[in-house]
Amino acid sequence: MNKKLDEFVCKALDRIIQEVPLVQYYSISKLRKKYNDSGGRISVSYVPEMLKATFYLYSSFYEFNPDSELDKKAIISLLCHEVGHIFIWELTGSTKEIEKAASYVGRLVYDLVVKDLGLEP
Repeated sequence: MNKKLDEFVCKALDRIIQEVPLVQYYSISKLRKKYNDSGGRISVSYVPEMLKATFYLYSSFYEFNPDSELDKKAIISLLCHEVGHIFIWELTGSTKEIEKAASYVGRLVYDLVVKDLGLEP
């Protein structure tokens, strides 16, 4: 099941990155930690000078079912939220403001990507 999830994440990220001209390269790292500091299953670090993003998938990520359309949409939504961080990387403000902005931006990317991957909106 992990291989199927990995394949879906790569497919989704390839499609998302087409919509995000700020990223030219990305990599995926799997971490054995259950959650990141804020309790999420996915996080991203972004290096603007290199236009590179690294997506970290925490072990709890693998609780998703790769055959479930609902879980696929959840994965795309989480990835899009992290991509939203790329757009607001230089913003200042509290964590809550940045998280909220990332969700808004991520939702716009999600709307562009979900249908393209053959899922109902």
